[in-house]
Amino acid sequence: MKKTLLTIAAVAALASCTKNEVVYSDSQEIGVMPVSKIIPKGGPLTPEDDFPNEMFKVIAFHGKELTAPTTWAAGTKVEDDYYFDWTNFASIGETWAGADETGVHTPKYWPKQGQLFFAGYYPHDAVATENATYTFNTANLSLSGYTTKTYSNETSMDDLMWFDVNDQTSANSGPVPVTFKHALSWITFIVNAADDASNEVFTISSIKLKQVHTSGDFNSNNSTANSAAWSNQSTPVDFNVFSGSQTINKVKGKEGENDITYDGLLIIPQAIIDDTNIIEVNYTMKGVNSEFTYLAKLSGEWEVGTHYTYTLTFGAKEIEFTPSIGNWEDSSTDITVQ
Repeated sequence: MKKTLLTIAAVAALASCTKNEVVYSDSQEIGVMPVSKIIPKGGPLTPEDDFPNEMFKVIAFHGKELTAPTTWAAGTKVEDDYYFDWTNFASIGETWAGADETGVHTPKYWPKQGQLFFAGYYPHDAVATENATYTFNTANLSLSGYTTKTYSNETSMDDLMWFDVNDQTSANSGPVPVTFKHALSWITFIVNAADDASNEVFTISSIKLKQVHTSGDFNSNNSTANSAAWSNQSTPVDFNVFSGSQTINKVKGKEGENDITYDGLLIIPQAIIDDTNIIEVNYTMKGVNSEFTYLAKLSGEWEVGTHYTYTLTFGAKEIEFTPSIGNWEDSSTDITVQ
């Protein structure tokens, strides 16, 4: 049997967000300028992507006489003292403005005095509205009972994101610039062959990420990506990253060949459990009438807003023989013929 070397390397990178300039004509209507531009809904988003052409929820608080939002004492901001409660904001031209549940433009306007402070999350239907709360005096967004969608391709899952803005006033004459932060972990698998001799030797039938939580409660915890956390995770399930038949025909590091990539898996951030959270790869090899299973153990944790890339490199060691001819054993017998 041929020996197979399968190595897996993890690389983590935290994507940041940028914003685009837009022109907004109504100085009295509240508009929101989200990061990036406009793309269809679904899949992980990066600063290079356009912002999804989908609604997000916004809540606003009227600061009135308060001028130091970062130092308010507990109880200074009252939970029911909203300027407006959770409201949809939808794409209206080049910016996002108030809308009803069907996306029809329903304007929200700036107050004549005082300050407005905002928080929001994307997508607008991430959780039921009654499961979304924002505690202004602790700057904490809570989303209870969020559940990831079933993974089927790189655009089948939503990139859960949130923002808050604590320094807007009624004098603002343009859309509110907001930077969305990622609440989930993004996982990518790249598969290749170790060298030319290993190319087109292996055919993958499935890749699974085993025992992963798919729902839980999110808390932004002072609304910084580094402090956000998840709790009350659900019973874990197996994610089917790939199922089918894919022959590995890309040599690692070789120019002119495209990686085999399984992208867009978004999961609830969680601790990795030894001997439980593992990558399972099922595959066959050319000329061998058996299917094999490789189990790769993981360690550490999947953190909020972090992109993990697992590279699976298949290396084949060909069965070879070095033949030689052994010595004859001498044996002699005397026969007398009379």
